[in-house]
Amino acid sequence: MRAVLDDLCASDDAAAAVIDAARSIGVDPFDFCAHRYGLGAETVLQRAAAWARLAFSPTVPLMRDPPAPVQRLDDLAETRKIRARLFDRDIVYFAPRMEQLLRLEAEIATHPEIRRSTCLVPANAITAALAATNAGPLLEEARQRLTRRWPRASADLDLGRIARVLFVTTVLATVGLAVLAPMLLQLVLLPLIGVILMVPALFRMLAVFSAPDFTPNPAKPLGDAALPIYSVLIPLCDEAQMVPLLRRAMTAIDYPPEKLDLMFVVEASSVATVAAVRDLLGDPRFKLLQVPPSPPFTKPKALDYALPFVRGAHVVVYDAEDIPNPDQLRLAAAAFAAEPGIDCLQAELLVDNCRENLLTGLFAGEYAGQFGLMLPTLARWRLPMPLGGTSNHFR
Repeated sequence: MRAVLDDLCASDDAAAAVIDAARSIGVDPFDFCAHRYGLGAETVLQRAAAWARLAFSPTVPLMRDPPAPVQRLDDLAETRKIRARLFDRDIVYFAPRMEQLLRLEAEIATHPEIRRSTCLVPANAITAALAATNAGPLLEEARQRLTRRWPRASADLDLGRIARVLFVTTVLATVGLAVLAPMLLQLVLLPLIGVILMVPALFRMLAVFSAPDFTPNPAKPLGDAALPIYSVLIPLCDEAQMVPLLRRAMTAIDYPPEKLDLMFVVEASSVATVAAVRDLLGDPRFKLLQVPPSPPFTKPKALDYALPFVRGAHVVVYDAEDIPNPDQLRLAAAAFAAEPGIDCLQAELLVDNCRENLLTGLFAGEYAGQFGLMLPTLARWRLPMPLGGTSNHFR
């Protein structure tokens, strides 16, 4: 520990205090030093490698014979070691936790040849190498996972001839009715349209008059030691201008940084956005995962591509314009812990530019009604709950 902290730690007692502080909240001392002392994962591993007299590299080098794709993509998140052939020897690239490095150093004492075949690298370098060598399987899994696991919920359905004929017939009939309506069908279509519009309006009126006096009862907060690792996914595409705002919003989150797994998921074709996120990677809280160019270029595919790399017990999705309350993750973790039957939480979304013009005012009013009135009413009536596209927390 003194070798890692260098001049930030002057004695064995101070080093022991750092280790005790890390263990008291259940995190690896290397991660604790990287975050709490501002060293970053690269500096910590480089100093640890020097202490153990092992090679160090900030990245996993490009290899003539890259490692074979992994068999289980769900294991990628916890993979901290890959083996590959570099020139004339097999090299193990390893991102160890402190106790793993201590065990390795003890093993070297009896097997010194390990030094020639082991290279320490930051965990982010392992993630980047795994993404590069498993891009094909990851893309295939991102596109086909839902179809395989829940085919009737997927749009990837091959409609039969009867269904296609019915669809085309319905479209043609609808167009024909629209053309004829002003002349022949006013008495039929106008009442029908009125009913279609009145049903959701009536539902909203019922929600207004049945709205309870609702006071949130937050779950008992968890101490830092009890908090789980929380993953944050931020999908971006051509949104470089939003990265500084996201940086401020994410660094304001009140959560132990060692337990925050924050990943920017960026389309590789968004060159400016990739560059903007790279500028943030000096902060050990942030990670970058590039999604190779491949259709469909959608947010769900990007999130599914990133899912095997998620380390957290919980995961939340934020959009580029989101500014979550600093305590949102703590509140969500406490709610999940207090209610084991809950699998998903939808954060309330508030539009903050309602006074800008009429359109933004109407937009803010729609969101206020949806999240302040409709969703609580749906929950009380035990009806299906529609989720927004952002600020969804999943177990």
